[in-house]
Amino acid sequence: MIETIKFENYKAFRTGELPIKPITILLGPNSSGKSSLLNLLLLLHQSMESPAIGRAFKFNGNFASFGEALNVVRKRDATTPFELTFKISPVPAINYSWYRSIAQQILVAYSHNSPSHRQSDSFQFALGLFTKEIKTEQPLNDNRSLVEALAKIVDEMSRDKKNERRRRATSDKQRNIEENLSQIAKTVDETFSVNQVLDHLKDLFKILLALPESASIDTLQYRFFYNKSSKNFEVSAVKLISENRTLLAYSCRRENGRRGYDLSSELIDSQMLSTHRTATGKMLNFAGMSPLPNRELFFGLTLPKNAVASLFCNMISLGCNAVTKDFGDEKINHVSPLRAFPQRYYLIDQSHNRNSLNTRDGDSLADILKRKSDVRDQVNKWMRRFKLVIEVEDVKEIIHSIRVRQNGLELDLTDVGFGISQVLPVIVQGFLAAEKSITLIEQPEIHLHPKMQADIADLAIDIVNSKDRRLIIETHSEYLLKRLRRRIAEGEIRAEDVAICLIHGSDSPNGASRIESIPITELGSFPWPKDFSETELDDTIAFAKLQVLSESDDSDEIDAEK
Repeated sequence: MIETIKFENYKAFRTGELPIKPITILLGPNSSGKSSLLNLLLLLHQSMESPAIGRAFKFNGNFASFGEALNVVRKRDATTPFELTFKISPVPAINYSWYRSIAQQILVAYSHNSPSHRQSDSFQFALGLFTKEIKTEQPLNDNRSLVEALAKIVDEMSRDKKNERRRRATSDKQRNIEENLSQIAKTVDETFSVNQVLDHLKDLFKILLALPESASIDTLQYRFFYNKSSKNFEVSAVKLISENRTLLAYSCRRENGRRGYDLSSELIDSQMLSTHRTATGKMLNFAGMSPLPNRELFFGLTLPKNAVASLFCNMISLGCNAVTKDFGDEKINHVSPLRAFPQRYYLIDQSHNRNSLNTRDGDSLADILKRKSDVRDQVNKWMRRFKLVIEVEDVKEIIHSIRVRQNGLELDLTDVGFGISQVLPVIVQGFLAAEKSITLIEQPEIHLHPKMQADIADLAIDIVNSKDRRLIIETHSEYLLKRLRRRIAEGEIRAEDVAICLIHGSDSPNGASRIESIPITELGSFPWPKDFSETELDDTIAFAKLQVLSESDDSDEIDAEK
């Protein structure tokens, strides 16, 4: 799951880093850039839902509207580098299904070359390890013995092929070798050399054996290029990072109207990268921020013509998919600051099963409360804090009403306080959110009494503690912040599970918006954000001074009368 998002030259920010904790709080004055941060996640969400070939982003959709593509870049400068970096929970660097298919096809080709091969020690040893690995699904680099055994078999196959060419023999064995090895390369034209397939396999195992054990991807960095023809951004470079070292970096450049490709790494031999960079580049074709599936990238009935290029493309696909899946369907939810007004009646379409809440659509709210009894139960657990119970009643066929029981009375939602109708979508979406999802909540405190504003902090803690979810809350409420601070001190939530970010506007000294991450101690103590309640303090001091002056004037008048 995504842990942080870094960006360079996004809107008013020169650089920035947004932590994605179970609870992330965004503070700051109006027009400082808080909404820009939320819109970045919404942009990524709508771009992942409907990716397009040759276009990294969908700038205008149901979740966010940016207008022109250049509006996303600082100062609308098309030449400004635009980068996004995602810190993620580590994922294995090797696609297990791809590796298993490679191993299987090598064993099949080797065993078909000669009946005697099936009885050889190397084949039996490799087959035993392969069978065991399929059952346990161990990651590739946790079983180096199998990698070594497969490398040995490939060497034997290569020697058989070279010896056959030297002898130019026509025995049944050699014909079988030619026939079966040709099957390896049947995905390419007939002129492709089987020797090249074997040479690439030998390179593949050299790379795999040189990689650190349990190599993983924990950071993915994108660089984007503005295409003036399409007036959109394309992925121009991707870097995979493993424990602060570059596992693999890919970039695409244009030279005299033609594409060129570069690969670099701190963990893979540079000669290997140089040999296979063009084949890798030609395999990659991005749709959105992920490579399109390629018949040679993934497992199938035959080995790829270039196993090394296939490995590199698989690594890039794994890293990209680890990011894009966190922005897919039902992974990003949004509670807008402008929420639906309460209504007396709601239309519920029986054929439409909603799994997410459109907070601007009252019918969506009624539908979820009607259908999702588990969500309704959790909502009512919270509403009882305010001595309320929510029910959805049938009025006529598809017409329903949201009823509220309060102090023994049954009321329509429109007949209780407006604040209740505005906090209800916050509670519903919070508990509706899927596991490992991110819910963006803007100003949950709107129309709420200070006590209820503080209760929002308890609600947030309950939401993330009941299931592995993430909340990003943009707020101006000091009551919410103080309650959260108290709950950290009480041990209801750990300090490391909370991030507080103060957003400074572009009127800062460097002329760019910036994110200040406020440190939190284990007991919940943190520097109170400057300007967050400074006005209240100023007003209190001014008021106290006026009281003193007034009392002094009254005293002088009394003395004068005497």
